[in-house]
Amino acid sequence: MAEEIDRDQGTAATATDRRASDLLTVEEVADWLRLTPKGIYSMVEARRIPFVKVSNRVRFSFADVVAWLRENRVPAQEKTP
Repeated sequence: MAEEIDRDQGTAATATDRRASDLLTVEEVADWLRLTPKGIYSMVEARRIPFVKVSNRVRFSFADVVAWLRENRVPAQEKTP
């Protein structure tokens, strides 16, 4: 299960602790994925990450990003003798 640190509370939270309707900002997603906001905007422009537009602002559904991460997981190759 995905785990993140609630920086305000200093506690660990699992992905299921968040509501599926939670919307994240570009900065929050960038921090979570350890990318730059510019990198996130590039992914949005290329439509490589799911996002929603609220008014004129880009937001991300927490549940959509978790699902996207799972879909884009690249499994490790098994070592052949």
